[in-house]
Amino acid sequence: MRILILCEHGKNRSRYLAAYFQEKGYAEVEFVGIRTADQSEIQRKIDYSDIVVVVHGSVADIVRQEFEISGKRLIELKVEDRPELVLPERKTLDGEEWIRFQEEHVYPKLREQMKYSGLVCLDQHCG
Repeated sequence: MRILILCEHGKNRSRYLAAYFQEKGYAEVEFVGIRTADQSEIQRKIDYSDIVVVVHGSVADIVRQEFEISGKRLIELKVEDRPELVLPERKTLDGEEWIRFQEEHVYPKLREQMKYSGLVCLDQHCG
């Protein structure tokens, strides 16, 4: 099974999920940012994939509008990674604070939402 993970820039959520899938035993996993890669490259990756995972609704909207995805299983997550949109104090973070926010808030949400996709449970444990 070939999995493609799409996010805006291909630097955080998609990269994390690709590593997560590989830890779960999936060998053919790629990730790319829809804002940073060439559209023809993205379409080639979509065409090659069996499953396309998008990390946020805004990314899913762009994928549906700009790419041919018919015949592909599309899994749409709803995980925001910008602390200024998530934290109650609307604070912008950087450096170690930003990394800690990702590790404590974003990555657990990605894992949690992927549990419902049926993809991450290859054996007796999910997590």
